[in-house]
Amino acid sequence: MERITSVEGLTAVRQKIVAGRDPNRPRITICGGTGCRANNSVELAERLAQELARRGLDVKVELKLSGCHGLCQKGPVMVVDPQGIFYQEVGLKGIEADVNDIIEKTLLKGETVERLLYRDPTTKQRIANYNEIPFYKRQMRIALKNNGKIDPKDLKDYLEVDGYTALAKVLSMDPDAVIEEMKKSG
Repeated sequence: MERITSVEGLTAVRQKIVAGRDPNRPRITICGGTGCRANNSVELAERLAQELARRGLDVKVELKLSGCHGLCQKGPVMVVDPQGIFYQEVGLKGIEADVNDIIEKTLLKGETVERLLYRDPTTKQRIANYNEIPFYKRQMRIALKNNGKIDPKDLKDYLEVDGYTALAKVLSMDPDAVIEEMKKSG
């Protein structure tokens, strides 16, 4: 990535990153938070990466290890986009079977793996979509809106979701306006 030296440069880099991303490209985001790591989410990500590469799918499917997704007691968890499919306890009862089924059923056939879907404790119904799970559905994430969606070690991921927008704004203001803004914020 080129060096960013101005607000215009930041905007140009961000636009280039966004333009280069295919929103329809399958993306698997595996939780890399503490709870999921304790349940071998890193091993799961490595095994999934190996199997995608073995099948020649690593260029077609984006695989990310993100920060915590929440719902730690169900880890390791993952989200398969663009569908927003939420899988829980992936690999706990057999990493090979789960990896194979996610690739075969979800990535290649567009189906869900029933046993890995969230099960609502009240209704006992399986819920496929991340946004329909009561734990997430009732949340309005502000500071953590990108949590579980971006790789915290990937600057391009952060720029893609408008990272450094506040910095760009500050750099475009005169120093007195910045000080006044800070005073108003408390």
